[in-house]
Amino acid sequence: MGDFTIRGNVKAQRVTIGTSATAIPTSALGSRKGMILKPITNRIYVGDANVTVAAGYPLDPDEAMPLVVDGNAVIYGISEGGSEVAILEGQ
Repeated sequence: MGDFTIRGNVKAQRVTIGTSATAIPTSALGSRKGMILKPITNRIYVGDANVTVAAGYPLDPDEAMPLVVDGNAVIYGISEGGSEVAILEGQ
């Protein structure tokens, strides 16, 4: 993960991901610089608005995905059986 310094707010939330593409998070922290995604219950697949379980990047509950992101970037997730996802964002 690239370096970033948190100089502002931190926001933690959880989102439920189902069988259709869902924005992660559904309400993003403005001007964010980084985020961490962690599935809680089941595997999720991460990608763009057209993400599928066949073509998304798999992320299991025992893994976390740190990302350096532009404040406007939208990440989507989908799950075969539904999953809660913990999200931590920083400015």
